[in-house]
Amino acid sequence: MVTDRNYWATYRDRITLWGGDLPPPGNLGMKRVFEFARHILDTAEREQVMRLILVPDSPAATKDGLTWFEIIRARFEREGSLKLFPSHGPPREWLGGRLRKPARLAYYQGDRIVEEDVDDVGNLEKAVVTARGGDPHGIRSTLPIVLGGYARDEEGEAPGRPPTRELPIYVALYTDIWFPRVVGLDIGDDAGRDPEVRHRARGRDGLMDNSALAARHTPRLNRFIETLRAAILELGGTWDEPDADPSYKPMVHSGGILLDSPAATA
Repeated sequence: MVTDRNYWATYRDRITLWGGDLPPPGNLGMKRVFEFARHILDTAEREQVMRLILVPDSPAATKDGLTWFEIIRARFEREGSLKLFPSHGPPREWLGGRLRKPARLAYYQGDRIVEEDVDDVGNLEKAVVTARGGDPHGIRSTLPIVLGGYARDEEGEAPGRPPTRELPIYVALYTDIWFPRVVGLDIGDDAGRDPEVRHRARGRDGLMDNSALAARHTPRLNRFIETLRAAILELGGTWDEPDADPSYKPMVHSGGILLDSPAATA
C-alpha cells in the first residue's frame, strides 16, 4: 500500500480537453494570426506551463538558433503548412533536433513538496513509483500539457497562402497532477475498487486528495487557459465546452480546473 502522497498518475488517453476555433486566417490576416501565436506562447512561458526549448541533434542542425515561432513562420512562408503550436510533435526532422516542453510542477519527495521544471510527467511518475518499491512498467512518456493548433490540409494550399478554414486550437491533459482530487491508479487498492485494501486516504467520492500540489501549479494553468480563451474570442473565434473524463468532469469548467469545487473537498 502506498504511503507517500503522490496519488496522481499519467494516462494513455487524454482526461481533459479545452479548445475552440480561430477564425480562418484568410479572414484575419496572417499578421494577426502570428501575433496571436506569439501572445499564447509568451503566456505559456510566463505562467510556466510550457516552455519551448530546441535541442539540436548537432551544432550544424541548429536552424541558425531560430525559435519555434520563427521556424513555424518560415515553414508557412516556404511550404504553406501552418502549425502554430507543437501538440505531441513535431518530428525531429522538422527541427534538426527535439523540442523540449517543460512545465513547472509540484510533487512530493517524502513529506516535502518540491517544485521543478518537468519535461516528461511519465518519467517523473516512474521515479516516484520506483522509489516507493512499485513497478513502473507500462508508464508512458507524458507531456505536462499538450497545446495544439494547426491548419487542416485544403485544396490550393501554397507557400504563404492563408488557410481559408477555421483553425482548431486546444489544450489537453494526459495527467491528473493538475487536479485537486485524483483517481489514485497506482496506490495498491485497485483505484478504490477493492474494499478489502481500500486506502485510508481515499475520500467518500472515491478520489484521493491532491489539493496541496494542485494549489502550487494549477492556478498558473488556469490563467493560461483563460488567456487562450479570451484571445480566441477577441478575434471572433469560438470556445467549446470542455471535454473531460467522468471522474474529473465535476472539477472542470470552460476556463480551467476548479480548485474549490464540491468534488475538491469531499
